[in-house]
Amino acid sequence: MKALLIAAHGSRNALANEELVNMTRAMVDESMLSQYDEVKAAFLELAQPSIEIAIAELIANGCHELVVLPYFLNSGVHVKKDIPGIIEKVETAYPELNIRLLTHIGASSEMKRLISDTAR
Repeated sequence: MKALLIAAHGSRNALANEELVNMTRAMVDESMLSQYDEVKAAFLELAQPSIEIAIAELIANGCHELVVLPYFLNSGVHVKKDIPGIIEKVETAYPELNIRLLTHIGASSEMKRLISDTAR
């Protein structure tokens, strides 16, 4: 099974966390992520599921190929160190799992267009 994990920071504000969960669900419902068998949102801190718990759940569901998308605008310490550190630990614990860590969403070539379209 191939899965996508959208990894966000997390917030003390439950509604903020729910926005990501709802967007992820909507994208699945609209078949926007049909190349994946399962799509899950997870959080680095302050909210659940944590990235580690979400990955463990995906593995328990039969995931053998995991794509991780950091849902961050900038390449700060969470993107450069924290998330790669978690992925490294997961790779050690689950050597049979094929993990691909994507560049954070803020680095997307589509970001300029998105800002331009939104600011109209």
